[in-house]
Amino acid sequence: MDQVLVTAEPAIRFVCIDPTGERKTGDVVEFTGSVPIKYGQRNTPNGDVMTLITNPKYVVKYTTDGSEPKENGGIYNDEFVLPQDSKYVRVAVYYKDRLLEEKSIYVTKGGGTKPAKTIDKSKALAYRYHNKKQMGDTEASYKELALLSKLDGVLIKGATAEIYNKTNTDHYIEFNASVPYWAGDLQSLIDLVRDTSFKETEVIVDFGYKELMFLTGELFTQWLDMNKFDMNNLIKSGEIIQ
Repeated sequence: MDQVLVTAEPAIRFVCIDPTGERKTGDVVEFTGSVPIKYGQRNTPNGDVMTLITNPKYVVKYTTDGSEPKENGGIYNDEFVLPQDSKYVRVAVYYKDRLLEEKSIYVTKGGGTKPAKTIDKSKALAYRYHNKKQMGDTEASYKELALLSKLDGVLIKGATAEIYNKTNTDHYIEFNASVPYWAGDLQSLIDLVRDTSFKETEVIVDFGYKELMFLTGELFTQWLDMNKFDMNNLIKSGEIIQ
């Protein structure tokens, strides 16, 4: 039966050995895997940026002006701003100084354009969804609260939380916040309800909210970057108020 070897290693060396000792040990053969490179483009307050994703053991060189990346490329370590006149991003992928692949990535229409909305990073800002953002399950709810807790200076407005017995959905408690909350305080409140009303019971937590209030535009920019959000899509889904 054929066996499939799955690994994250870019290169593997094989050698054939006869366990009986009747044949000589074969030569070492190195196999280098394919180079999957993913990319994405999004609009931010700084303009359009591009992200490149591949095996972390590869080195990626890139250019935004159409020149040869092998000679002129910068080494990729994080998403970068696309110049307004950029039409292609050219990349060269290396493993241990060996060139594995070259690729030209087309910059989508609007690449390098101005931000969809100008953000004053020193002034307060609110983002209000057209429709309430609902997490849907416990894992997504706690993940969202944990992410928002990392930003010191973001209030959650119009928050709701429905906590219900996983095997008996008639047993539930619904919370609707009438005032803005910090993410950490909301999570503490949810945990308190779980500990007091659903002790030793498996529950589902469905958290949602209508609006985020950022003390500064800089915090809004950090939120965008943490989630890799595109400002054009955000404007379609809600309203940026500053």
